Amino acid sequence: MRLWQAVATLAVGAAVAGAQPQRGIPCTGSGVGAATSRVSLEAVAAAMADSTRTVNVCMRPARGTLVGSFHLVIEYDSTAVRALRFSPGGSGSEVANLTHAGRADVAGAAPSGFARGVLLQLDFARADGRRTGDPLGTMIVRLLELNGTDGANLV
Repeated sequence: MRLWQAVATLAVGAAVAGAQPQRGIPCTGSGVGAATSRVSLEAVAAAMADSTRTVNVCMRPARGTLVGSFHLVIEYDSTAVRALRFSPGGSGSEVANLTHAGRADVAGAAPSGFARGVLLQLDFARADGRRTGDPLGTMIVRLLELNGTDGANLV
């Protein structure tokens, strides 16, 4: 089995204290019309006073591809942040195991295919109690399995 890995550093610029988070259209980065399917992480902007921080897991299927199932692992520094909760996306069925410090295991299936965009969201809090306007650090997403609705291996 091949293992696909992407590394993403989640950081935002300096925010003004008390400012409202900037809410853009999530998961709109590169990859539209790409030849291969992509999964990436995207931090949602946070105000300095926020106590939690949301990270979108983005799905960008290849042109003409319907992703029917996936299994991925997100690794992070548990001395810096801790995973609080998981919010499934709008399509398919997803499950997450957040019980292991420094690791979030997530899997899902959608017989008619997952929609392009936000696959799921994970909420994090800083382990040191500081507000989350500061960068979250490096997170690694390991895509263990990605299959088309036709059963094709997309990894």
